[in-house]
Amino acid sequence: MFKGVATGLSDRELAMYLGPFAQRASRAPTHISPAQLRGAAPFLADIYRDLPTLSDRPALLTWGMKDFAFQTPERERFETLFPKHETLLLENAAHFIQEDAPDEIVHAIRKWHRQMFSEKRVDDASS
Repeated sequence: MFKGVATGLSDRELAMYLGPFAQRASRAPTHISPAQLRGAAPFLADIYRDLPTLSDRPALLTWGMKDFAFQTPERERFETLFPKHETLLLENAAHFIQEDAPDEIVHAIRKWHRQMFSEKRVDDASS
């Protein structure tokens, strides 16, 4: 968990993440999930293959610059796949960006949505 958060968690926040796993039996999903990801390789390959069918859509990419799992090559791949993208680089965010930069993310989503909605209304009016 600590690699996934750049800014740290309060005791209360950490308790919320750990709460569902207080009993040993409830921790089974934390061991099963990684194996399921590896086993999902064919499914994920299909998704990756079909991503270009969405390339005409606008996209807001929010990216934690301290993420241990998804780094610059992965971000650049998404930026290439979605030419109509806007990228928000979260300098002080790791893997769990919602914990490290919630206000920045909310602001970016609202701003992006306003821009997309306004542009669509202008486009629709000119048709």
